[in-house]
Amino acid sequence: MRRLAWVALALGAGACAVTPLTNKIAPGEDPFVVAIGEGPAGETDLFAANTAGGSFIRFTFTRRVERIARLAPSGVMLAFLRDRTDRDSTTLDLVVMNLLNASERRVEVPAALGRPTGLGWSRDGGRLYLTGSGGSLVSEAPPAPLALAPADREVADSAVAELLGEPAYARVDRCGTVVCLVTVDGDTTPLPADTREAIRWTADSVGLLRGNEIEVRPLGGGRLRRPTLTGVPTGLRSLSHHAGAADTLR
Repeated sequence: MRRLAWVALALGAGACAVTPLTNKIAPGEDPFVVAIGEGPAGETDLFAANTAGGSFIRFTFTRRVERIARLAPSGVMLAFLRDRTDRDSTTLDLVVMNLLNASERRVEVPAALGRPTGLGWSRDGGRLYLTGSGGSLVSEAPPAPLALAPADREVADSAVAELLGEPAYARVDRCGTVVCLVTVDGDTTPLPADTREAIRWTADSVGLLRGNEIEVRPLGGGRLRRPTLTGVPTGLRSLSHHAGAADTLR
Protein backbone atom coordinates (compact mmCIF):
# COMPACT_ATOMS: atom_id res chain seq x y z
CA MET A 1 0.00 0.00 0.00
CA ARG A 2 1.40 3.39 -0.88
CA ARG A 3 2.72 5.58 1.88
CA LEU A 4 0.30 8.31 2.96
CA ALA A 5 1.78 11.44 4.47
CA TRP A 6 0.31 13.17 7.49
CA VAL A 7 -0.79 16.75 6.86
CA ALA A 8 -0.18 19.11 9.77
CA LEU A 9 -2.66 21.92 10.30
CA ALA A 10 -1.35 24.93 12.20
CA LEU A 11 -4.33 25.56 14.45
CA GLY A 12 -2.21 26.40 17.45
CA ALA A 13 1.51 26.10 17.73
CA GLY A 14 2.13 25.92 21.46
CA ALA A 15 0.85 23.86 24.37
CA CYS A 16 -0.42 27.07 26.01
CA ALA A 17 -2.56 28.13 23.04
CA VAL A 18 -6.06 29.29 23.88
CA THR A 19 -8.75 26.85 22.70
CA PRO A 20 -12.50 26.56 23.33
CA LEU A 21 -11.64 24.14 26.19
CA THR A 22 -9.16 26.46 27.92
CA ASN A 23 -10.05 27.09 31.59
CA LYS A 24 -13.04 24.77 31.26
CA ILE A 25 -11.52 21.31 30.79
CA ALA A 26 -7.93 20.22 31.45
CA PRO A 27 -7.39 17.26 29.06
CA GLY A 28 -5.55 14.44 30.78
CA GLU A 29 -6.32 15.84 34.23
CA ASP A 30 -10.08 16.36 34.46
CA PRO A 31 -12.76 13.70 33.95
CA PHE A 32 -14.50 14.60 30.69
CA VAL A 33 -16.50 13.21 27.83
CA VAL A 34 -16.18 13.95 24.11
CA ALA A 35 -19.09 13.42 21.75
CA ILE A 36 -20.39 14.29 18.33
CA GLY A 37 -23.41 16.54 18.19
CA GLU A 38 -25.12 19.10 16.03
CA GLY A 39 -24.69 22.84 16.22
CA PRO A 40 -27.53 25.39 15.96
CA ALA A 41 -27.49 25.25 12.16
CA GLY A 42 -27.31 21.46 12.04
CA GLU A 43 -23.52 21.25 11.58
CA THR A 44 -21.97 18.03 12.83
CA ASP A 45 -19.13 18.96 15.19
CA LEU A 46 -17.30 17.81 18.31
CA PHE A 47 -18.37 18.76 21.84
CA ALA A 48 -16.84 18.11 25.27
CA ALA A 49 -18.06 18.38 28.85
CA ASN A 50 -16.44 18.03 32.27
CA THR A 51 -18.27 15.06 33.79
CA ALA A 52 -17.71 16.33 37.32
CA GLY A 53 -20.42 18.82 36.36
CA GLY A 54 -20.35 21.21 33.46
CA SER A 55 -21.74 22.32 30.14
CA PHE A 56 -21.03 20.89 26.71
CA ILE A 57 -18.54 23.03 24.79
CA ARG A 58 -18.33 22.96 21.03
CA PHE A 59 -14.67 22.80 19.97
CA THR A 60 -14.72 22.15 16.22
CA PHE A 61 -16.38 24.45 13.73
CA THR A 62 -16.54 23.04 10.22
CA ARG A 63 -19.15 22.28 7.59
CA ARG A 64 -17.62 18.84 7.07
CA VAL A 65 -19.25 15.95 8.92
CA GLU A 66 -17.27 14.41 11.80
CA ARG A 67 -17.80 10.90 13.18
CA ILE A 68 -16.42 8.10 15.40
CA ALA A 69 -14.44 10.09 17.99
CA ARG A 70 -12.10 8.23 20.38
CA LEU A 71 -9.91 9.67 23.14
CA ALA A 72 -6.38 8.35 23.58
CA PRO A 73 -5.49 6.68 26.90
CA SER A 74 -3.73 9.91 27.93
CA GLY A 75 -6.89 11.98 27.47
CA VAL A 76 -4.85 14.58 25.58
CA MET A 77 -5.15 13.30 22.01
CA LEU A 78 -8.42 12.70 20.17
CA ALA A 79 -8.86 10.67 16.97
CA PHE A 80 -11.90 10.99 14.73
CA LEU A 81 -13.03 10.78 11.13
CA ARG A 82 -13.99 13.81 9.03
CA ASP A 83 -15.37 14.10 5.51
CA ARG A 84 -12.71 15.44 3.18
CA THR A 85 -15.14 18.06 1.78
CA ASP A 86 -18.58 19.35 2.72
CA ARG A 87 -19.99 17.87 -0.48
CA ASP A 88 -18.58 14.32 -0.38
CA SER A 89 -19.13 11.83 2.43
CA THR A 90 -17.41 8.96 0.60
CA THR A 91 -13.82 10.16 1.13
CA LEU A 92 -12.62 10.58 4.71
CA ASP A 93 -9.65 11.82 6.69
CA LEU A 94 -8.43 10.22 9.89
CA VAL A 95 -7.76 13.24 12.12
CA VAL A 96 -5.81 13.37 15.37
CA MET A 97 -6.23 16.51 17.46
CA ASN A 98 -4.10 17.64 20.38
CA LEU A 99 -6.73 18.95 22.81
CA LEU A 100 -4.19 21.14 24.61
CA ASN A 101 -3.63 23.39 21.60
CA ALA A 102 -6.20 22.26 18.97
CA SER A 103 -3.45 21.37 16.46
CA GLU A 104 -4.40 18.60 14.02
CA ARG A 105 -2.73 15.96 11.91
CA ARG A 106 -4.71 14.13 9.28
CA VAL A 107 -4.32 11.38 6.73
CA GLU A 108 -6.66 10.25 3.98
CA VAL A 109 -8.48 6.98 4.67
CA PRO A 110 -7.99 4.55 1.76
CA ALA A 111 -11.20 3.70 -0.10
CA ALA A 112 -10.37 0.02 0.30
CA LEU A 113 -11.38 0.25 3.96
CA GLY A 114 -15.03 0.49 2.90
CA ARG A 115 -17.61 1.73 5.41
CA PRO A 116 -15.80 2.58 8.70
CA THR A 117 -17.05 0.53 11.66
CA GLY A 118 -14.60 1.30 14.47
CA LEU A 119 -11.69 3.45 15.62
CA GLY A 120 -9.42 2.84 18.59
CA TRP A 121 -6.03 3.30 20.22
CA SER A 122 -3.51 0.76 21.43
CA ARG A 123 -3.24 0.59 25.22
CA ASP A 124 -0.03 2.62 25.19
CA GLY A 125 -1.47 5.25 22.83
CA GLY A 126 1.23 4.55 20.25
CA ARG A 127 -1.00 3.22 17.48
CA LEU A 128 -4.37 3.88 15.93
CA TYR A 129 -6.61 1.17 14.50
CA LEU A 130 -9.43 1.69 12.04
CA THR A 131 -11.80 -1.07 10.98
CA GLY A 132 -14.27 -1.11 8.14
CA SER A 133 -16.34 -3.32 5.90
CA GLY A 134 -13.30 -3.90 3.68
CA GLY A 135 -10.76 -4.80 6.38
CA SER A 136 -8.64 -3.00 8.96
CA LEU A 137 -5.82 -0.46 9.00
CA VAL A 138 -3.19 0.63 11.50
CA SER A 139 -1.07 3.75 11.80
CA GLU A 140 1.57 4.92 14.21
CA ALA A 141 0.01 7.69 16.24
CA PRO A 142 1.36 11.26 15.87
CA PRO A 143 3.89 12.73 15.76
CA ALA A 144 5.39 9.93 13.67
CA PRO A 145 4.18 10.55 10.08
CA LEU A 146 4.00 6.87 9.12
CA ALA A 147 1.84 5.22 6.49
CA LEU A 148 -1.35 3.34 7.09
CA ALA A 149 -0.89 -0.40 6.55
CA PRO A 150 -3.01 -3.53 6.85
CA ALA A 151 -3.49 -4.56 10.48
CA ASP A 152 -4.11 -7.90 12.12
CA ARG A 153 -7.90 -8.00 12.34
CA GLU A 154 -8.01 -9.57 15.80
CA VAL A 155 -5.72 -6.91 17.26
CA ALA A 156 -7.68 -4.16 15.49
CA ASP A 157 -11.04 -5.49 16.68
CA SER A 158 -9.76 -5.53 20.27
CA ALA A 159 -8.46 -1.95 19.97
CA VAL A 160 -11.73 -0.54 18.65
CA ALA A 161 -13.95 -2.48 21.09
CA GLU A 162 -15.38 -1.00 24.28
CA LEU A 163 -13.73 -3.35 26.80
CA LEU A 164 -15.02 -3.34 30.38
CA GLY A 165 -13.24 -4.15 33.61
CA GLU A 166 -9.55 -4.23 34.52
CA PRO A 167 -8.41 -6.66 33.30
CA ALA A 168 -11.15 -6.69 30.68
CA TYR A 169 -13.76 -9.40 31.20
CA ALA A 170 -16.58 -8.09 28.99
CA ARG A 171 -17.21 -5.95 25.95
CA VAL A 172 -20.04 -3.86 24.58
CA ASP A 173 -21.80 -5.48 21.65
CA ARG A 174 -25.10 -5.54 19.85
CA CYS A 175 -27.53 -8.39 20.53
CA GLY A 176 -30.18 -8.18 17.86
CA THR A 177 -31.90 -4.82 18.27
CA VAL A 178 -30.46 -3.95 21.70
CA VAL A 179 -27.05 -3.03 23.11
CA CYS A 180 -25.65 -5.67 25.43
CA LEU A 181 -22.60 -6.67 27.46
CA VAL A 182 -20.84 -9.88 26.47
CA THR A 183 -18.41 -11.57 28.88
CA VAL A 184 -15.30 -13.49 27.84
CA ASP A 185 -17.30 -16.66 28.51
CA GLY A 186 -19.99 -15.58 26.06
CA ASP A 187 -22.67 -14.67 28.62
CA THR A 188 -24.81 -11.71 27.54
CA THR A 189 -26.60 -9.04 29.55
CA PRO A 190 -29.02 -6.85 27.58
CA LEU A 191 -28.99 -3.17 28.51
CA PRO A 192 -32.20 -1.10 28.73
CA ALA A 193 -34.02 -1.05 25.39
CA ASP A 194 -33.57 2.71 24.95
CA THR A 195 -29.75 2.48 25.27
CA ARG A 196 -28.25 3.93 22.11
CA GLU A 197 -24.60 3.47 23.06
CA ALA A 198 -22.53 2.02 25.90
CA ILE A 199 -18.89 2.88 26.60
CA ARG A 200 -16.19 2.18 29.16
CA TRP A 201 -16.52 4.93 31.76
CA THR A 202 -13.99 3.91 34.39
CA ALA A 203 -12.27 0.62 35.21
CA ASP A 204 -15.34 -0.46 37.19
CA SER A 205 -18.26 1.26 35.47
CA VAL A 206 -20.03 1.58 32.13
CA GLY A 207 -21.57 4.71 30.62
CA LEU A 208 -24.90 4.45 28.80
CA LEU A 209 -26.38 6.95 26.37
CA ARG A 210 -30.12 6.70 26.89
CA GLY A 211 -32.01 9.10 24.70
CA ASN A 212 -29.92 12.27 24.97
CA GLU A 213 -28.85 11.62 28.58
CA ILE A 214 -25.75 9.90 29.99
CA GLU A 215 -26.16 7.32 32.76
CA VAL A 216 -23.25 5.69 34.61
CA ARG A 217 -23.68 2.19 36.08
CA PRO A 218 -21.19 0.29 38.30
CA LEU A 219 -20.22 -3.02 36.72
CA GLY A 220 -20.55 -4.84 40.03
CA GLY A 221 -24.03 -3.51 40.72
CA GLY A 222 -25.02 -0.56 42.86
CA ARG A 223 -26.52 2.87 42.51
CA LEU A 224 -26.45 4.45 39.07
CA ARG A 225 -25.78 8.13 38.60
CA ARG A 226 -26.35 10.73 35.94
CA PRO A 227 -23.64 13.40 35.51
CA THR A 228 -25.08 16.89 35.75
CA LEU A 229 -24.40 18.20 32.26
CA THR A 230 -26.00 21.18 30.55
CA GLY A 231 -26.00 22.46 26.99
CA VAL A 232 -26.37 18.94 25.59
CA PRO A 233 -26.22 19.24 21.78
CA THR A 234 -28.85 17.79 19.50
CA GLY A 235 -28.08 14.31 18.18
CA LEU A 236 -25.54 13.42 20.88
CA ARG A 237 -23.58 10.32 19.81
CA SER A 238 -20.17 8.64 19.55
CA LEU A 239 -19.24 9.14 23.21
CA SER A 240 -15.68 8.74 24.48
CA HIS A 241 -14.75 9.27 28.13
CA HIS A 242 -11.55 9.91 30.06
CA ALA A 243 -11.76 9.46 33.81
CA GLY A 244 -9.05 11.97 34.60
CA ALA A 245 -5.69 11.73 36.31
CA ALA A 246 -7.20 10.22 39.47
CA ASP A 247 -8.37 7.07 37.66
CA THR A 248 -6.60 4.65 35.34
CA LEU A 249 -8.76 3.93 32.32
CA ARG A 250 -6.78 1.38 30.36
